[in-house]
Amino acid sequence: DIFTIFSQQIKILDIQDSTIPTDIFKSLGQQITNLTLVENSVIAFPTEIGNLKNLLHLRMGRIGFSPFINGAALTIPSEIGKLVNLVRLELYENTLPGTIPSEIGNLVKLERLYLSSAKL
Repeated sequence: DIFTIFSQQIKILDIQDSTIPTDIFKSLGQQITNLTLVENSVIAFPTEIGNLKNLLHLRMGRIGFSPFINGAALTIPSEIGKLVNLVRLELYENTLPGTIPSEIGNLVKLERLYLSSAKL
């Protein structure tokens, strides 16, 4: 598919109102700087998110996360703390059980944390 062909070149990815397979995060290249996923269905909050070392902006709003997979509750993964270049994190209008992981403290460049109407 077209995404697979260009996935290593994409710097800005904006997907809205779609169903996103979690393996999309395995396909994204290190050069991506802006990732917007709004009003989508995502099976899980992927741990592979931590591999996107050059990510500056992460926006995941109004996501339909499955609350459980194999009986385990989904939470924001601790790997989010590996996004050390992140300056903007938006996780608004989502329902994710659990708490924000302490590793978020590793995001020393973070300038904006937007959690409006997030149920954590």
